[in-house]
Amino acid sequence: MLERDRFDGGSVIVWGGIMGGRKTDLVIINGNLNAQGYVDNVLRSVVVPFIEQHPWCLMYGNASPHTPRLTQAFLARHDVNVLPWPACSPDMNPIQHLWDILGRKARQNHVIKTSMT
Repeated sequence: MLERDRFDGGSVIVWGGIMGGRKTDLVIINGNLNAQGYVDNVLRSVVVPFIEQHPWCLMYGNASPHTPRLTQAFLARHDVNVLPWPACSPDMNPIQHLWDILGRKARQNHVIKTSMT
């Protein structure tokens, strides 16, 4: 999820995984995320260890760090089973609904400063 507050500051990327009654740790990344950062900070440190304990199929969208050859090669080398995913279909991914809930809760506690002119 990439949430941008255009009024007072910055962005944060949060990655997480769910499977049945299990969940991964959240990965919080400040700034931009490219393919190398995705491989190093998400796939290598969270996804592969999780899959070794709980065999599963990785489902993700078509975000730019997910599709480059670097990412695909890493997944293939580590025998990560990836669900084929049609482009532009984020509503089919169950975690998108959790990101929506998380985003709403975060915005409830955020005050946006505006100026009256």
